[in-house]
Amino acid sequence: MSESASNLASRRKPFNSKPKLRVWDPEIRNNVMNMKSAYTAWKRAGRPREESSLLTKKNLAKRVLRSSVRQAIAKKDYELKQKTNESRKYDSRTFHKLVNSQRNKQGRFITDLYVGNQRYQEDKILCGFHDHFEALGQQAANDFVDNVYDEIVNIEYGLTVNMNRNQYVQPVTKIELEKAVKSLNTGKAPDVYNMSVEHILNCEDSTFEYLLKVVSHVFASGLFPAALKRGVVTPIFKNKGEPNVSVTTGA
Repeated sequence: MSESASNLASRRKPFNSKPKLRVWDPEIRNNVMNMKSAYTAWKRAGRPREESSLLTKKNLAKRVLRSSVRQAIAKKDYELKQKTNESRKYDSRTFHKLVNSQRNKQGRFITDLYVGNQRYQEDKILCGFHDHFEALGQQAANDFVDNVYDEIVNIEYGLTVNMNRNQYVQPVTKIELEKAVKSLNTGKAPDVYNMSVEHILNCEDSTFEYLLKVVSHVFASGLFPAALKRGVVTPIFKNKGEPNVSVTTGA
């Protein structure tokens, strides 16, 4: 009878737990508690959907939690990168251990890189990428370019520069910069200085004022800082050919 009763009884649906966070610290713990408290208060109030302080508080707590998690992950990745670079100089065993762990996580890595007819292997792969992008940045003769059209474009470019060289450029306002920053996509990889969009969104007023001066100077002078032109290039396998062999193509 007990077996029949258990077969006839309604079975509980399996509990699908959410994936755990990759990082955990006291700040994230407090943000999780704040988000749960805000959600509970919003739920008890009948889940209001229109303009409500409880809904605003719940959404704000959720954004703060996500921001703190992204910053913690970025910090963890940066510390791992620093540890890898330091161990490369002083502890080769730890260095290879960290590199292998990263390779196992990513699943695929490049062992051969072809730039034109030149082949780069293992430790020389970064040199191959350097040579490839250095060549892309240099102007080279191209038989497929319409020289007449190219000359016309250069003339128009020169005229445009001369027409706007002495014109007054209106400084960027704080409201315009705030609107531009808020329109940026979040959750992206940090730059070469380990800076992400979240850092700008959550920076102090003094830092934002300095950023405003930099942007205004760029518009006024027409010069972009060379330090901000540096970037991190990550090759992505496009499911063509062997995953451990890469061939560069010109742009």
